[in-house]
Amino acid sequence: MKACLGILVPVLLHGFAFVTGADIQFPINQISPLRSAYGDNWTAQEQDDRVCRAETRHFSGRVNVTEEKSLFFWFVEARENPNERPIILWLNGGPGASSMVGLFGEVGPCSLDNDDKSTTPNEDSWANDANLIFLDQPAGVGLSTVTDPTFSPTTLEAASADFAKFLSVFFDQIFPQYANNPLYISGESFGGKYVPKFVSDIKRNQAVNALGALAINLRGIILVDAVVSMKYITTGQYDMFCGEDNGILHFNESSCTAMAAAIPHCEHLHSICELTYDAQSCAAAEEYCSAQVGVYFDEEVQAHRRSPYDLRESCPEPPVCGGGDAPGGSVSVYLNDPKVQTLLGFGRHVNYTGINFPLNSRWSQEPEIFQPTTKELMYLLDLEKFKVLVLNGNYDVIVNTPGTLRQYDEIAWHGQAEYRLQPLEDWYWLDKQGVSHKGGQEKSVDGLHVVTIDDAGHMAPAHQQPAVTSIVKRWLSNRSE
Repeated sequence: MKACLGILVPVLLHGFAFVTGADIQFPINQISPLRSAYGDNWTAQEQDDRVCRAETRHFSGRVNVTEEKSLFFWFVEARENPNERPIILWLNGGPGASSMVGLFGEVGPCSLDNDDKSTTPNEDSWANDANLIFLDQPAGVGLSTVTDPTFSPTTLEAASADFAKFLSVFFDQIFPQYANNPLYISGESFGGKYVPKFVSDIKRNQAVNALGALAINLRGIILVDAVVSMKYITTGQYDMFCGEDNGILHFNESSCTAMAAAIPHCEHLHSICELTYDAQSCAAAEEYCSAQVGVYFDEEVQAHRRSPYDLRESCPEPPVCGGGDAPGGSVSVYLNDPKVQTLLGFGRHVNYTGINFPLNSRWSQEPEIFQPTTKELMYLLDLEKFKVLVLNGNYDVIVNTPGTLRQYDEIAWHGQAEYRLQPLEDWYWLDKQGVSHKGGQEKSVDGLHVVTIDDAGHMAPAHQQPAVTSIVKRWLSNRSE
């Protein structure tokens, strides 16, 4: 569980007619022949149905955030009125997981066909309601590159600086016409560490008009089965497997008794971690809680019986369990196709993997790996007119719903008392035939909106695409939150 919280985990150009970045701005709502552009530290190229049947305009590109690091992005315009729509930037987790998994497997405008050689439009894409940016980060992940693996960031601080540099170049130089659109940053799994850190850094700089502060309209974040703190995520397993029978797995009395005895000290250690952000304290908390509480479900995983990413599934190959895009997965097959890489603008082959396991391991060896981002999230929740949407699949174990609900009941912010008073209420979505379906439960106060997703695991948007898309659509349109 420690190694992969994420599915927790200068390039030559040819074949295009280039013009300089100073001479080009990709116009909104204007269909034109495929074109490419470049600036001093970026390239971008319009794409078409050969790589993604998006039913809208879309672009791939790279931004050199330093001389050694280049971040790959895929920008998708909203299917209707993109100049009036907000922007959602999507990050998969890991650390080391590629956001191309999110594009082709969760919320993007196209999905891979069974032959892994072609795509089909995704009718339930978030592109129905927003412009989308899929970013491979940190450098070295997915189609983002480094001149040497040692240059890949292995801390949130280093990755945050590169993320801010990317946004600066993207909105200042590549697509300046979108700089004023409302921007939301979305993160899945380990994205619960990325997103609060990256966004709080940006908002703090904006608040004090710091030199280089980004001139962007950053309005909120979306956390999808995202780990902010392990405090309640581990102890939430007691609720899942010792409380009301979930119909799949229930621990025996001796296991539940042992877990219950360990939980008070586990939460006490994590409280010290959250208060101090001391790396040693956080590591000690994780070590104790894993050994005394998490061990019982870990036995199910190691025995290949249950997956931490979806309780309904087995785990043929721990720790990834075949989830997301493990080596040999469909996204890896597709994006390693030389024809696809040429269309994306790569003059020489990039070895694409859905998860950079060596980089994941290097992150895991950093002292700060178990530090939470609760303070960063508290700061964001206390901002005026800032929105936070939390989505959690009810069959996820590694970031389980009981722990997530307790996390947001306990986090300190100006709306905490009122939020805790609110009951969970059922929410519904309509299918294409107009039939109503229960999607889960939700509650919200001010800027915080927490939603549970029925019949979904760790990658909730993939498991319940139309239901999750309906929630995001409603949340984006609700100006009162």
